[in-house]
Amino acid sequence: MTEMTSPKQGYSLLILAGGAGQRMGGQDKGLLRYRDKPLIEYLLEKYAANAKEVLISANRHLTDYQHYGKTLTDTLPGFAGPLAGLLAGLEGASSDQVLVVPCDCPSPPAELYTILQRSKSACGSQICCAYDGDREQYLFALIDRSCRLHLQAFLADGGRSVRAWYAEFGYARADFSEFPQSFKNLNTPRDLQQ
Repeated sequence: MTEMTSPKQGYSLLILAGGAGQRMGGQDKGLLRYRDKPLIEYLLEKYAANAKEVLISANRHLTDYQHYGKTLTDTLPGFAGPLAGLLAGLEGASSDQVLVVPCDCPSPPAELYTILQRSKSACGSQICCAYDGDREQYLFALIDRSCRLHLQAFLADGGRSVRAWYAEFGYARADFSEFPQSFKNLNTPRDLQQ
């Protein structure tokens, strides 16, 4: 099921696939097969049809990822974490809003953009992330592209925490407590097998 709203909504889709995959034995998680297809394809099925563009933050296997969208690499060396991928996405996006999702979650809610946008607008915030009823899911977020300059400065000062960067904006959070299992990600080979 894809989001049941008008086509080509006002966002760039950014899939974060630039991690080192340490808990997965160094494998590139976005390209790992889960059931019958690579993990990244589950996200594309949910969100790509309504996005103005698909951006993939990746630091290896760029040729493979180019089949799915425009690839962006970190400007910071050494797998600097998700904020480096966020920066690449915010700098490379053509839309004013960027819908961010991690590459290792096969069943996120189809309504992700709609609910994030509603909460973000209601709070007047530049950043809104998902809340699953137990904790924030920081990498499921809707972020204004204009935040990129602040993120550049935050990273230049040594910041690496997504939560700390969001806190500087007084971020909003959208309630997804009715979808508690939708944010389960696959971090280890055991997760993938189960």
